[in-house]
Amino acid sequence: MEQLPTSVVPSGAQTSRGVAAVSVDVVLGVVAKSVSTVGIVGGPLQSLGRPVARVLLRPPLVPSQLQPATLLGRAARRGVAYRSQVLVEVEAVLDLLIPALVSELLTRVDLDRLVQQNVDVVTLAEEVIAEIDLPAIIRDATGAVASDTLLGVRMQSISADEAIGRAMGRLRLRLGRRTTPGDTPVKTPARAT
Repeated sequence: MEQLPTSVVPSGAQTSRGVAAVSVDVVLGVVAKSVSTVGIVGGPLQSLGRPVARVLLRPPLVPSQLQPATLLGRAARRGVAYRSQVLVEVEAVLDLLIPALVSELLTRVDLDRLVQQNVDVVTLAEEVIAEIDLPAIIRDATGAVASDTLLGVRMQSISADEAIGRAMGRLRLRLGRRTTPGDTPVKTPARAT
C-alpha cells in the first residue's frame, strides 16, 4: 500500500492509511469548503439573478406558447409521464426477474451448509428457551389438564349418585307393590311434591 509523504498527511491522521482514504478526506474537505462558499456568495447573486431569469424565461414580446418557461414546463410534464411509464415497466420486469433469480440462486446455494456455518443454532435455541418460561407453561398446561380431569370425575360421580338414587327409588316402588299371600302390604312413605 502506498504511503503519502508526511508533509501531505494532516497531523493526527494515521500514517498507515492509504492514498485512497486520504484522497477521500481531501475531496470531502474541498466540497465542504465549496458549498460554504457558494452559500455565502450565492445568496446575494440569487437575488440579483431572479429578475434576469424571469425576463429570460418569460420574454415580454414573445407569445406565451413560445416562451422558454412554457416549453420547459411541457418538457417537464412529458418527463414526468415518461418517468412514470418507465417505472411501471421496470417494476413489471423486476416482478418477473427477481423470483426467477431467487429461485436460481436457491438451487445453487446449499442453505443447510450456509446456516451451519453462519448461525449458532445452539445459542439461538438457548436464547429462545430463556425467553419463554417453559416450566410455567408446563405447569399451567398440566394444571389445566388435572383440573379438567378432576371436574370430569366429579361430574361422573354426581351422575352415578343420581343413577343409584333412581335405581333405589324404582326398587322401593317394586318392593312396596309386592305382597305375599300372608303378608301385609308394605307401605312406602309418600313423597312430598
